[in-house]
Amino acid sequence: MGFIYAVATDAYTCSAGKELPFRKFDTSADGSWLKIYWAPYQDCQCCPLKATCVPTARRKQLTRTAYDPAYRRAWARQQSRQGSVMRRKRQSTVEPVFGNLIHQYGLRRVGTRGKASAQKTMLLAAIAYNLKKLLKHQPKEYRTMALALPLPPVTLLCKLRTQRVVANRKPSERAAIKKTRVLQQPRGIES
Repeated sequence: MGFIYAVATDAYTCSAGKELPFRKFDTSADGSWLKIYWAPYQDCQCCPLKATCVPTARRKQLTRTAYDPAYRRAWARQQSRQGSVMRRKRQSTVEPVFGNLIHQYGLRRVGTRGKASAQKTMLLAAIAYNLKKLLKHQPKEYRTMALALPLPPVTLLCKLRTQRVVANRKPSERAAIKKTRVLQQPRGIES
């Protein structure tokens, strides 16, 4: 059923032409403010549309948030051409960052006390996000630099292999391997 809002009187009008004026403020379970509108009892009892509007209630009651005018302005802004452009831009730039911080970095809640600690937590999360993004978009030439290193000399590889073999042997076998290695070494190479 369509209820028309009149800004000047801060009241709703039902389809039968009866007015539902603002009556009182209330709070919801989460503590947000609500504005409650309702029609007089006599208007609803003698209304021909009562069977379809409020068949079991004594009167029609509407509950709106206290911030309804601000919500309506924001909704109107979002429906405009500029608002839809801004929404698309936000969806591609800001919202993915929030999604990553919430789902991948576990920041659905900040587990610290105080604004300063929460700010530090968010700052560290932003740094981690930016570093991850930076590493992802580095040029490929930096990634392949490690592959261009020259191979070590063959004698160094042989020396490293024998050191590993000697380290895995018993002490008596190590001494025997050292003696044979010293005897087999060419001149100018020290162990």
